[in-house]
Amino acid sequence: MGDLQQAVLHYRTALELKPDDQEIRKELVDVLRDAGRLDEAIREIELILLVSPDQPDLLVKLGYALRDAGRQDEANHRFAQALRLKPELRQSLDAEGITIDESLLQSSEQRPQDFDSADIGALIRRADQLAQVGQLRQAAELYGQVLRSHPTDAVTHYKLGQVLSADGQYDAAIKAYNRAIELTPDFALAYAGLGNTYRALNDPHNALKNYQDAARADPNLMAAHYDAATVLDHLGRTEEAIAAMRRALELAKAANRPDLIQRIEDRIRRYEAKANASGTQSPE
Repeated sequence: MGDLQQAVLHYRTALELKPDDQEIRKELVDVLRDAGRLDEAIREIELILLVSPDQPDLLVKLGYALRDAGRQDEANHRFAQALRLKPELRQSLDAEGITIDESLLQSSEQRPQDFDSADIGALIRRADQLAQVGQLRQAAELYGQVLRSHPTDAVTHYKLGQVLSADGQYDAAIKAYNRAIELTPDFALAYAGLGNTYRALNDPHNALKNYQDAARADPNLMAAHYDAATVLDHLGRTEEAIAAMRRALELAKAANRPDLIQRIEDRIRRYEAKANASGTQSPE
């Protein structure tokens, strides 16, 4: 029907439901290009190539998108990559008036997911993108590559812990989070990540300790108070759970988060009912 913007919205919704479906992503690329949204199209192609790098036809498509976006040098490198994988593409490229410097074809160019250690920022961005689309092990590999060059990067240790924990590699995640905390002792998010990992391991005492450490490191970290409250309630420490949840409520109101406010108020009412039923009085 020619309604490209609505098409993009529906493809993105589809990808939220099936983030690993590369065919949907390829169709989104075509619509984005038709809509003139070249930067977005380029990003989506690069996400596909991160997962499956040896796709010469897709590399050619990326080359065209880069060329149309005015990024000719990058386009030439992508065309050269495609030709090294599939030399018979030369005829179609020649027909489009695209000529490739022979030196590019002879060089040992890096694959799309590999980067020079100097370009750490790009490497981290690629890893972040992979994590966002559920490619956890590929993201972990790239974060590991960053850390081999920059072993004292606390934030990357934290990000590595996140993807390892999400992938069920809990022991490795704990190690990564602890390293982040060693490097930055007041790293509240790393403590919270440890809490989530211990909770996944059904270890509420260690989970609680780390949530409370996160709240001490950053008293305004609402999630730390909320998660600590849920564990306290699980442990039967209802009065402490109410106090922690009330602090989370204060922070949710300060952040103007009505979606969270309702959920937190429901929790507080539930905890207060439990406290009243057990004959204790909730703290004011």
